[in-house]
Amino acid sequence: MGVMSGSGGAVNGAHTVRSWNVRTSSDNKQYRASNTKKGTGRKAGTKDWSGSYLGYGVVPPVMPNEAFTFTGFDGAKVASGSAVVESVEIRWSQEDGGLMEYTVNFSGAGPLSKTTGTASDVVIPNPPSSVSLKLELDSVELADVRSMTLTLTGNTKAYSSSTSGGWKGRLGGSLDASGGVEFYHADIESVPDAGTDTVLKMYVDDTTFWEIKWGQIDEDGVDVSIEDDELVSGTILWSKNGFQDGVEGYIKKPDLTTLWPAA
Repeated sequence: MGVMSGSGGAVNGAHTVRSWNVRTSSDNKQYRASNTKKGTGRKAGTKDWSGSYLGYGVVPPVMPNEAFTFTGFDGAKVASGSAVVESVEIRWSQEDGGLMEYTVNFSGAGPLSKTTGTASDVVIPNPPSSVSLKLELDSVELADVRSMTLTLTGNTKAYSSSTSGGWKGRLGGSLDASGGVEFYHADIESVPDAGTDTVLKMYVDDTTFWEIKWGQIDEDGVDVSIEDDELVSGTILWSKNGFQDGVEGYIKKPDLTTLWPAA
């Protein structure tokens, strides 16, 4: 098979990609019977495949429940097939000054092919930094944020039938969102309480942001390390609440387009 470097890799429709992967599985069925001589036989079953790619950026090129054609290049060969996005995660790392990055997770909607082909990423790189990016809760900045995440998840459904060609198919469903925040603080009363709703503005630069109306706080926490003199820190975990007292919320991208509610 030989050995090669991944430095020539790329993914169609995306730029500044760090890595990609795909995995194929077969739901093989075993059998034992009166004529298998106390042994086990197997027959190949329905095939399925899934994968992910990791890139620098603040808005992934595809969103949960979206059908797209994944094509991953390793420099000389191509893995390609119809797929549906399962989830995306966007990560901020203010404390260590890291670059903003995302992960796209997807699963197959039909066969995965492997052929010969090459591609290159011609976009001039300019990955965004997490330094000093803020979070607002109900339009009030939460001070001293260390890191935060935004996860968007699709309720996709897999199927196989007499016409799916021996591969799993998939369709997108409803959309959900969740996330987490780590921060330092000097006032335990400043930590938002579990069970409350808040409008989150997760900034990707000085003026634009992901906006979620509303995030319902699932868990709030405070950590105090006396022996090690560590700084007092807090955490928040939240999930999307799309409706509050008869009012409809939303998820908006940094360019102000609405991701949810669906059109």
